[in-house]
Amino acid sequence: MVSLLVTVFIIQLVCHLVLTIGSKPINDLSSADMQEQTRLRREVLRLKREMNAISAQDEFSKWAKLRRQHDKAMEQHDKKAAAVSSSRSSFDTKATAIRWTCTSGLRLALQFWHAKTPVFTYPRGWFPWYIEWLLGFPRCPYGGVSINVWSTACATVIALVWDVLVYLIQSAQRGQTGTGKQQQQKKKLVLSVTVMMKIPTPRQGLKPVLATALAQTNKGPSLRPRRELSFLVTSSSPSSPRHPVRRHLPELIPIPIPIPQTTPTFPSSGLSHAQRRHASTKPEPEAELKRTPLYDLHVSLGAKMVPYAAYAMPVTYPDLSHKDSHLWTRQHASVFDVSHMVQHKLSGELAEEFLMTITPSAINEIEKHRSTLSCLLNEEGGIVDDTVISRIGKDSFYFVTNAGCREKDIAYLDQHITKFLKAKAASGDKINWHVLDHHALLALQGPESASLLQSLIFNDTDDDSLDTSLDTLYFGSSRWLQLTLPDSGMNTPSLLISRTGYTGEDGFEISIPPENGDATELATNIAKALTADSSKVRWAGLGARDSLRLEAGMCLYGHDLDEKITPPMAALGWLVGKSRRVDNPIPAFNGHHIINKQLASPKTMPERRVGLLIEKGPAAREGAEIVDPENNNQVIGHITSGSPSPTLDGQNIAMGYIKNGFHKRGTPVGVRVRKNVRKAEVAKMPFVPNKFYSRPS
Repeated sequence: MVSLLVTVFIIQLVCHLVLTIGSKPINDLSSADMQEQTRLRREVLRLKREMNAISAQDEFSKWAKLRRQHDKAMEQHDKKAAAVSSSRSSFDTKATAIRWTCTSGLRLALQFWHAKTPVFTYPRGWFPWYIEWLLGFPRCPYGGVSINVWSTACATVIALVWDVLVYLIQSAQRGQTGTGKQQQQKKKLVLSVTVMMKIPTPRQGLKPVLATALAQTNKGPSLRPRRELSFLVTSSSPSSPRHPVRRHLPELIPIPIPIPQTTPTFPSSGLSHAQRRHASTKPEPEAELKRTPLYDLHVSLGAKMVPYAAYAMPVTYPDLSHKDSHLWTRQHASVFDVSHMVQHKLSGELAEEFLMTITPSAINEIEKHRSTLSCLLNEEGGIVDDTVISRIGKDSFYFVTNAGCREKDIAYLDQHITKFLKAKAASGDKINWHVLDHHALLALQGPESASLLQSLIFNDTDDDSLDTSLDTLYFGSSRWLQLTLPDSGMNTPSLLISRTGYTGEDGFEISIPPENGDATELATNIAKALTADSSKVRWAGLGARDSLRLEAGMCLYGHDLDEKITPPMAALGWLVGKSRRVDNPIPAFNGHHIINKQLASPKTMPERRVGLLIEKGPAAREGAEIVDPENNNQVIGHITSGSPSPTLDGQNIAMGYIKNGFHKRGTPVGVRVRKNVRKAEVAKMPFVPNKFYSRPS
């Protein structure tokens, strides 16, 4: 009967575990759908943690990628949760029936079948007759222990041992927690006593105290930038009843100690090249998000602020949804705050030649007040960043780079200026480079932007040489103009206004200089003047800006461009000036031997950037695979940007990189979206025709 004895014990143990764990967790554990839901929940939490970890420091492109992954995982989780909820009742019934059959049902069956079978026996006469009757209850003969009694004994012993184990584990945990708290209290006491024993005189200041106090702990408090840090110092003021051990010590009161922000910034007047070489623009690890001059205005308008390239930037405004804001820009006009972008001024005798060594553009052919899209190149021809360069004087240039590449670009320019001047054996004054950190930058975009801006331009009737008409300011041109602010009737300083943009619509970018080191007041007044008539113009945020640029087929650095991509691979071969497409361009530009070879023989490129139209369904997001449906869905590329197009009634559009040979317009391909391959076709870009105000041919 040894096998029966052990079987009954195991069944009782399993029954106890089932009762302890509970039926719902067991059902969830046995359900494949529930396991998948749990996996998705963990994935959502993981992505949420990663978003929170980088939101104050990392580039928005990385944050946005995580956000899309988070939203996708959340959508899958919600769908799976709905499916689980609808099938839970029937599944729970089946799971409960199976579990009961394998535990309690089996136990009852054994008790019935072996009711007369003793689990084990003992000599007659050991116990009084009534004890023997109880041990054999209900039908086991005298001298034997019935299966029912053995089951009860097993259940009792298992419950008792379980309770003892739980008690011992909880006691051990409480002991560890108590020890930790005692050590923490001891550290706090040491910290307080150290501070009180070393309070400095007013001349000494509080820095030695802070340093000494931090030295007494294993890990001092995080010195993240805040408005103030409460610290303990002594006071002789009367206090409430004190602890008997500490009542002889002076009373402790909190004193706020301001901690200065240490992140350096470049003044608008600029630093010399030599000074800049030793300046750091890297933010502190836990630094607060930076703010554009229009931050307070955005908050007052109720904008939803998100981290973007270390700045707090508006993504949407309460008066319009993302889609509505997008369509409003296409039909009317919108104002975008792009003050986070990095504005540069480069001047000097060698400025033009220097720019021609780091970009593929024919800078020497750009006329005054004309602009060109270009890119900074590394030694292998990879794109370090994309930029728009404007000539504002004979030897003066203005250009704008991406906020997310700020630190990298500044280090790049510093290194290449030093290298260039050394090769030329020229003095530092041959190139003067300034980062216009305190300038603001506004973008006015949309078909009504020209008439709106024209109504604010100051027309100086005393100066006939100044052309104030926007009819003669064509796309890619810039001009210094003044605006008249309607509320005050005052004129602004001269502003650099460029007819350009990032939406595919006619539009302007307005660079606003600081007044007394701060552009907040002037930028706010100009922004209010531009948005005064809400029937024509509205505010728009990062959300609309991203979908507008995608429809226009424009690249976003960090998504569609990086340092491994050359201009020809990115379908930007037109950035390379015709005079620069020779074996030995003068001056030579970075990576010219690779770029010009790709232009001369496109088949040497491993992949190319293309546009895609994708069938209806979930949008293809960054990272989605492009596959060849005619070759067992072999991977032939990847998506870099994608979303439904508001202008095209929700048509799924995307851009990405695809193997050479699949890049021709009309080529059918597949895109793997949420494990399903969706039909797609290589399409012409831009997806929505550009409406730039171009010079008549």
